[in-house]
Amino acid sequence: MNIGLIIAWLLTLIFCQLRFVHVDSRKTNRNGKYGYQNSEEILDAISNLAELFPDLVTLESAQDIYGMPVAGKESDCPYDPRRMRPNTRGCKNWILTIEDKIVHPKGSESYERLPEVFLSGAINGDERVGPTVIVELASLLLEAASCESLPQGDRPSLKRSIWEDKLTEARYCREQLSSRGINDSDRKWLARLVTTRRIVMIPTANALGYFRNEHTENGIDPEYDFPFDIEDSTKCMQTIAGRVINEVFRDHVFQLAISFHSGHNAIAYEWGGPSFLKKLSPDNKVQQQIASGYSAFGGIDSSSNYYQTGTINDIIEPKRGNMVDWAYAGSWFIDNYDSSYEPCVPETYGGYSDLQTFYEPSQLRVLNMRIDVGESSNPPKSYLGSNNDVLNQNNKGLIPRNLRISLMMLDIVEPYLTITAVNGVLIQDDVVPLTPRLSRSCIKTKIVSVPLDSEFVSIDWEAGGGFNVDSTTLLYAKWDDLPLEFDGFMQPPPYTVEVLNADSVFRTTTSMEGHTRWYTSDSNSANVGPNFAASIDVDDFEEGDIIAVFATSQFDSSWTDNDQTPQSHLVNTRTTEDWYHVNAGKVIQGNKLWFSVPLTLIMGPPQSSTFEVSGRLPIHDKDNILSELFINLFFVKAILFFSFLSLGIYFCRKRILHQRCKEITHPFADDELEGFELGDGFELSFSDYSQNIK
Repeated sequence: MNIGLIIAWLLTLIFCQLRFVHVDSRKTNRNGKYGYQNSEEILDAISNLAELFPDLVTLESAQDIYGMPVAGKESDCPYDPRRMRPNTRGCKNWILTIEDKIVHPKGSESYERLPEVFLSGAINGDERVGPTVIVELASLLLEAASCESLPQGDRPSLKRSIWEDKLTEARYCREQLSSRGINDSDRKWLARLVTTRRIVMIPTANALGYFRNEHTENGIDPEYDFPFDIEDSTKCMQTIAGRVINEVFRDHVFQLAISFHSGHNAIAYEWGGPSFLKKLSPDNKVQQQIASGYSAFGGIDSSSNYYQTGTINDIIEPKRGNMVDWAYAGSWFIDNYDSSYEPCVPETYGGYSDLQTFYEPSQLRVLNMRIDVGESSNPPKSYLGSNNDVLNQNNKGLIPRNLRISLMMLDIVEPYLTITAVNGVLIQDDVVPLTPRLSRSCIKTKIVSVPLDSEFVSIDWEAGGGFNVDSTTLLYAKWDDLPLEFDGFMQPPPYTVEVLNADSVFRTTTSMEGHTRWYTSDSNSANVGPNFAASIDVDDFEEGDIIAVFATSQFDSSWTDNDQTPQSHLVNTRTTEDWYHVNAGKVIQGNKLWFSVPLTLIMGPPQSSTFEVSGRLPIHDKDNILSELFINLFFVKAILFFSFLSLGIYFCRKRILHQRCKEITHPFADDELEGFELGDGFELSFSDYSQNIK
């Protein structure tokens, strides 16, 4: 093997190593143990994420977005490099938003309809665990989504290309995640959460309190600074922390939220005010189920205790003006039941417009949980846990437990289905991040060729994003027979489905019922789920026919079995088709029947095999020497690094660095590449079918 080739391999490996060292630059030691992060380290971490993943992350301060004052003195948060104006003082409040800007460009219909969730790390500044949970959650999600997006672009030619470099990077990042216990299905799940949700995070809402390690903001507790169940309108929106959260909620239509605290070992929900003692909220049944699910997936702590669940009034204490009740009922309850309501008129920080605490009916219908991670606000570092196997419930650290709960919240905000296999052949992709969605481009996401002489084709799928699968089935038809509304990307309008069913366009399989992975009771253990399987009849299709297959389901209809009418967006978006709300350009639309990303079946020649046409990565790659290098990477990486360093110094001294860099970038001669194969997976050609798929 010539020296140019060796250096090329080396550069690729070092690039991959450095690429993901940046992602994992948070405060963990060499054994992956978590540590606390101060205000400066948190800003550095989230700024690094915004720089590394610009197509997935937006980082802004509330001061820049909303013209918000800054809490604190000139000596507070002096590290912030963005304080460029003279006499600038205090601590800015940073807002991190994760969304796939390539898949959902601003102004698109899908951008407007992304389900939204909110997380607050520290509304009380001396409670130190929450911000670390949020930074680690963001880092894990972004690393998985970025990795799953690779390799990007079309299938490569036989010549070396940028696509092949991305393929190398894809293999490396998957190996890195796997070494920490994030397997293939975990990675795909995390990537799905990033690409199909909008996740808004404020690691330190009480930025001043967190910097000073104080519970309050200048002596006022932001947690109870909200206009709900209060007696004095001058005693709300007094803090910058409270105002920042208020502005963020006015800008979105969140369905679920989590606010991290300490003082108890509990997951608590509405109601939490003196006026609601011994009362249950209209969404209490749902809150109970979600809290129980959070507790179960979070797992036990080092003392073998699960999180206690219940209302704030029952397991914590009733207080006026609490954030949890406000986020849930600050609009609809006041409109319907509180005629004496007055908007906030605080005197602090030069006052705050009373218009900002008048709310529209579409706002503040959030199922908002308060999670007290433990009795201590600053538990020993040994209690925090490690970043190895964070999805494993045997990892009892405070950070992994609350990472799991946060991920469950992201999952259940909207139902979904995933087709996973055809005739036992696993399908590589479902939702691929950072991939532009054009008209009907989802047709090409999952393409499987099946033999024409098959009478039946077996299909496996999974259900997620809810608790109960009330009914699930497969719908299938020729793509040519479906209207353009069935693009496979957006949920089709209910009226379109009704028309197609009436015209018998769709064929269907027998309906089943069951549960998702979040269901915590075995009272109906005869039901199946979250994995389902059925066979479709393809006997009368012809060779070359292109068939669309959708897994469909209805979810959680029992949530409406209640003495009171549920008021939350979460319940109504999956149980009420005419539930429609708009706020700040964000849309919530009710839907009862949920569709998967489509599977495209191509009827191949008789007696052919079933194989996936659309896979991005080769399944068999034994001809690629990189696979051998990855196996031995840990053993040889130090030797390779110092070899590269020595060679680089030598080349620079000889003043031929430019020529050598050219060799590094293009180490293969054209004649060396003739007949070069990347593996069996790339021998499949899509050209035979491309004329039929538009």
